[in-house]
Amino acid sequence: MPMRVVAATPGCRVLDVSAQLQITVGAASKVVDRVEAAGHCARRPNPRDRRSSLIALTPSGSAALAAAEVVFERELAELLGGVLSPVALTRFAGTLGRGACRAPLSQ
Repeated sequence: MPMRVVAATPGCRVLDVSAQLQITVGAASKVVDRVEAAGHCARRPNPRDRRSSLIALTPSGSAALAAAEVVFERELAELLGGVLSPVALTRFAGTLGRGACRAPLSQ
C-alpha cells in the first residue's frame, strides 16, 4: 500500500503516506524505511522544505508494484469472480485501488 501511495502521489512525502494510509507519521516513516531498504524507493531532499524528503519508486519498486497488482487482481477474481460480473469486478478492483491513494473523506 505505501508503494501505491508513492506511485500515485507526485512529490510524495512521508506525511502523504501517513495521511493516505491513515497511520502515524512515525509508522509511515518506518514503512518507507523498509521499502527503501528493499531498494524499492529512494528519498531525495525536498527543495521546498529542507525538513522533509521526496520519495519516488525505483525501477525495481515499479516492477514489484506492477507484479503485486497482477497478484491482487488474480486473487480478487478468484474470491469474487463467481459473484461479480467481469465489469463489476474490474470496477470494484479500481475502487479498492483508489481508496488507498486518497485522503480520508473526513478531511
